[in-house]
Amino acid sequence: MKKAMSKIALAWLAMAACGAQALAAQEVPVGRVDVRLPGEGWEVHSVENKKIAISGRGYTHDQSYEYKVIVRRGPDRLLDAVLLVRANASGLVGFSGVEFSGAGCTAPARAYAEGDKAGAAARSFRCLRVTPLQRSTALSVFPEDIRSVLSKLDLRLPRTMFGVAAAQYATTGSFATVEAYVRSLAKAPEVENTPANAEASRLGIEATSFQWARQLQEAVSDSVYSIRGKLIVPALNFADEAREPAHLPAQPKIEAPPMRTPASPFAEMG
Repeated sequence: MKKAMSKIALAWLAMAACGAQALAAQEVPVGRVDVRLPGEGWEVHSVENKKIAISGRGYTHDQSYEYKVIVRRGPDRLLDAVLLVRANASGLVGFSGVEFSGAGCTAPARAYAEGDKAGAAARSFRCLRVTPLQRSTALSVFPEDIRSVLSKLDLRLPRTMFGVAAAQYATTGSFATVEAYVRSLAKAPEVENTPANAEASRLGIEATSFQWARQLQEAVSDSVYSIRGKLIVPALNFADEAREPAHLPAQPKIEAPPMRTPASPFAEMG
């Protein structure tokens, strides 16, 4: 009886372990951040780690960061989404006072932006950028880091994708950014008629895309200010068929805020 119970217990533990592994496979560490991905089928590709110089009152600190390209392909090899996630590699850097005097959350024409405007940000800097559905049938529409990964994969590109860049930087030097390209999502129910929703709609951004982008920004901000750094990517409910982009001029590429100016990692943004 005891042997039988032991076998049952071992079998249960083995099943539990398999379940934990399956769950863990959808959590991807990027620096201090753990990215929790919705659904299955994601592939992770590491990119060379880098550093940025962050400055405050009387000091400059070299902050190392990690970033990864995370790709989801459907059963038919169709590219559903691709994420470029960046986050500082260490925990909080041990001091505060990083300056954001060169920051400004702006976007090119026909793209939506919301966040902290140009000028000093006392505690943090936040920026969300969203572009409408645009043609994505060529790898040239993606930034170089994403393009170099996709070019090595056996996949089909969807006709259209929308773009999101969500960023949060804290005065401690911690930060996270997610640059996402996502194919058409299923239409959302009626949304509240707020000025932000109306402006996004005027630019040709679908309500579902805009809702998902704002949820992603909230997840990024929560991750930066949490102790564990958990970043939960919002659920993705893809449309059965890709929709054509709105009849607007060609959309510019959307990019995450640059992090390469020693005086301020945001001086060249906009």
